Amino acid sequence: MASTLSLILLGLALVALVSAQACHLQSSRISQELYDVAHVNNCMNLVPADGHIVNATIDTVTKALQSYAFRDAVRDSPPSDHLLHISVDLLKQLPILQNTAWSSDIEFHNALTELFVSLKDPHTVYSGPQCYGSFAVQPFALTSSWDEATSTQSVEISGIYAFAEYKNSWPELTNEEYTGATIVEIDGVDAVKAITDFALEFGFVSKDPSVLFNDALAHGFTQIPAVLYELPTKPRVYSLKLKDGTSRDLTLDWQVFATSDFNYGPAGCGDRRFKRDVSEEKTFNPLTFHRLPSDATGASPVDQDPGDSIEFYIVNDETAALRISSFAPRDDRAFLEIVDKMLEYAGQKAMPNLIIDLRGNGGGSIPLGYQVIHRLVNERHPEGDYDMIHSPLNSLFAKAAAANPSLGIPDFSPLYWSNPEGQSFTNISWYDPGETYVRGGISGQYSGRNYSPTKFATVFPQHLFKKILLVSDGLCGSTCAVFSSHLDEVDHVDSVSIGGIYPQPQAFFSFPGGQVVSMDFVTQLARALRVSTNPEVPDQLPTSGRVSWTLLEIYPWLAGKAAEIPAEFLFRPALHRLPLWLPAKLTDDQKEELYTSVHNLFQKD
Repeated sequence: MASTLSLILLGLALVALVSAQACHLQSSRISQELYDVAHVNNCMNLVPADGHIVNATIDTVTKALQSYAFRDAVRDSPPSDHLLHISVDLLKQLPILQNTAWSSDIEFHNALTELFVSLKDPHTVYSGPQCYGSFAVQPFALTSSWDEATSTQSVEISGIYAFAEYKNSWPELTNEEYTGATIVEIDGVDAVKAITDFALEFGFVSKDPSVLFNDALAHGFTQIPAVLYELPTKPRVYSLKLKDGTSRDLTLDWQVFATSDFNYGPAGCGDRRFKRDVSEEKTFNPLTFHRLPSDATGASPVDQDPGDSIEFYIVNDETAALRISSFAPRDDRAFLEIVDKMLEYAGQKAMPNLIIDLRGNGGGSIPLGYQVIHRLVNERHPEGDYDMIHSPLNSLFAKAAAANPSLGIPDFSPLYWSNPEGQSFTNISWYDPGETYVRGGISGQYSGRNYSPTKFATVFPQHLFKKILLVSDGLCGSTCAVFSSHLDEVDHVDSVSIGGIYPQPQAFFSFPGGQVVSMDFVTQLARALRVSTNPEVPDQLPTSGRVSWTLLEIYPWLAGKAAEIPAEFLFRPALHRLPLWLPAKLTDDQKEELYTSVHNLFQKD
């Protein structure tokens, strides 16, 4: 009896111990509450490192990154006067991570993420389990400005985020007092330099430091996601010059915004946001990955609203502005109808000038980008020039797709590729034997350089503008990068970059890559090709973490030596620079300021 009672008491004690070690965070949107960053760090670190998760994750990532288009190039990236030099030996670093003794689960995931961040390639990203999906936040929205008289750049507070009114936040802060204040120093360092240093270490959306600055200023400097980075615990000290001319030092603790309800403890995160949910896996559908335009055969519009991805404005009697914030609208046909309406109006008014505003455009459907090019210029074949690195996985898919061409497997079917004369391939000769290049100091095998025979209807321009100017903050990536660089290099359209570290040159696009894929893509292709059990196919990640990588590399439309360097590693500066730091969504006054400033550049050309 005594022994039975002792066991019961021991069991109760263990339950109490586990309960004491468990943490619960409620969604900040629901609770209207922020959380102490040290408390959240302690909670997340309650989840112990799991050897199986470490090994399975590294095994999957290693197999996947064999197919990374820039696997060799990032060992020693091509020299550039303006882009960051990348020197990362992925296949050497991954075993080191695998063999490290980690003190907690999140410590391992943050270390793996840090390796990916060093690539400065937002197509190629690892993020940890979704249960770590919270942000460390500071209350200030930031902007920057340029003083022409003193030739100095400064950082200002443009507003205070709404979550600053939540419980456990910063109740003493008011928009009336702080909006418009100049931040002179952050932690004792000049504010512009402090943000630049942060951007260079933690930013990854570009290899251009000036573009990284724009991204950090927009949100990265004040909103740090736990799925990517270790949450900061040291308070920030802001040295401010207020609007009334007085100076003030302000020390602000980091707080955590929980994006959902989360539980942490020795048993894990306690819900599906930690483990992979296999019920969410989908069956293969090529349109999932290479979504064709709405007027393509076999596709139909989902709805008639492209959302807020495109709109046009009339700046004045001479100039129209087309704002494209994404090439991934809800409906391609509705998107193109807006382009057509703009062209119809401009044609009726005989408008000579067009501004294409691409700020913050992260990409989308490449066929859609090419269709917009068709409508704007007299050019019939804007398709890109791509290749693919040889790897065990890529070779497996290429051979299986060549044996089953009728499946129409994206990226790997011979029918997906054509030669410069426009003739589609019928066998694996698009891939094998391919070409040999020296990248990153080592010799590697690549497919031939082929054209993607993107299928879309030919639509001739209703109106041809005499001058077109592209406007970008450099955060124009993927499809947007291909779209803008093509117009620049082939159709001689000029570009304008805004913001950044002024007045140094700034790229008007970032991360053209070529094509991004994920583990879901690989799993579904393996099923469609009936090679799922082949050992070269990586298993899905053991957690709800995510990994993606650049599969194809696209080359520029340039001549000479530059034509042999993947566009990812070329610095393409804008012709014009404007000292404007603007949010993604503009007020009417900001639209007028931006588009009038760009319109004035037409008069200078």
